[in-house]
Amino acid sequence: MRRLWEDTFANYTTRVKEATHAIKPGMSIFHNNGHLTRGRRDLAHMNSHLELESLPTGGWGYDHFPLSARYAQTLGMEYLGMTGKFHTTWGEFGGYKHPNALRYEAALSIAMGAKCSIGDQLHPNGLMDDATYTLIGAAYKEVEEKEAWCDNVTAVADVAVLSIESMPQPLTEELDNNRSKLADVGATRLLLEGHYLFD
Repeated sequence: MRRLWEDTFANYTTRVKEATHAIKPGMSIFHNNGHLTRGRRDLAHMNSHLELESLPTGGWGYDHFPLSARYAQTLGMEYLGMTGKFHTTWGEFGGYKHPNALRYEAALSIAMGAKCSIGDQLHPNGLMDDATYTLIGAAYKEVEEKEAWCDNVTAVADVAVLSIESMPQPLTEELDNNRSKLADVGATRLLLEGHYLFD
């Protein structure tokens, strides 16, 4: 079944690219996915760029984005960090992420070599929420102040990490999935807290 799923997805992405580029050659295409699977470069390159969806307060946690970004930087593709203005999950109207959290998440994106995206969703009443755009605007103002140091840069790494998630499937199936994820998270935390640059 897994082989069929992958063949179906590959067929879909190829046909979408062909149809899109027949109308507008070179158009950017990204097939939304909540997680960039390390070790699956074939899946990553089915996109023209990557959007690393990672809402720390929405279940991903603050370890997810740095790990994904450090992998994405090795793929030779543009990528962006995508967080959201919601505190818990998409569409949580009436709740707002703390401004410092949003500022941190935007700064983390650009520190990891990513572009920055802060997601929102129009309220069902169809009216734009001024408080939302004040919150997002404050975070983007800080990004704008740092943009001059973020364009045309090259990532440098002193250390390489072999992600357990990238190991061949039979090996990872033998491991408890949570333990394997925790090993990758632990290595990332150790290197980030030690101020080591890594891929």
